[in-house]
Amino acid sequence: MSRRRRRARRAGVVSISVKEYAVTSPKDLPYGEDRIMVRWNKIRWRCREDYCKLGPFTEAITQVPARVRSTLRLRRQMAKAIGDAARSVGRGRPG
Repeated sequence: MSRRRRRARRAGVVSISVKEYAVTSPKDLPYGEDRIMVRWNKIRWRCREDYCKLGPFTEAITQVPARVRSTLRLRRQMAKAIGDAARSVGRGRPG
């Protein structure tokens, strides 16, 4: 487990206290015609420092930040598709 994933941001300490486990299913890119089902057993940590007002926090990774329901690669692909569609609308009919 990466120390960065379990660091209480406000207290700046690494948590070793597990509160509970949470299962999440972020949406991801399909693989060809097949959909991919991602299931991630995340850990909910708690900061034990008295001065920390953060409360419980859930681990996060770069590809799936906290409170996000889709992977970074899916969001990038959707943004690219929207940009491509917007460019095609801006072009007039050839001829």
